[in-house]
Amino acid sequence: MLKRFTVFFTLTVLLFVLSLACKKASQSLTSTINDTKWNRMLDTVPVSVTFSSDNSYTIKLYGITGESGTYTNSSTSLTLHSTFGVCTNSPGTYNYLIIGSKITFVPVQDSCNSRKIEVSGDWTK
Repeated sequence: MLKRFTVFFTLTVLLFVLSLACKKASQSLTSTINDTKWNRMLDTVPVSVTFSSDNSYTIKLYGITGESGTYTNSSTSLTLHSTFGVCTNSPGTYNYLIIGSKITFVPVQDSCNSRKIEVSGDWTK
């Protein structure tokens, strides 16, 4: 009986510690995207996206703003709400993963093909 209690107690403590670690990782990812600038090459076109702490974003091609707007994000997904550019009034949602100085965007739902092409894929800081 004591052995079962020890196993149960150990598993309970382990689950609690893991849940705290997951919560901390989630909070870290959410705050990591704010105040960041990411870059990539789309064929031969330099593209950058900047996420500001006021939840605004800007996508630039050759240093010229092609799209801007606001974003909402959670620990693993991001929704872009364009107020300037060809994707106005067409929000796009992407899952993302940050590992070191690299971020990867995977489209979940975006009916604006030009933004989907620009945003999807790997970016670096």
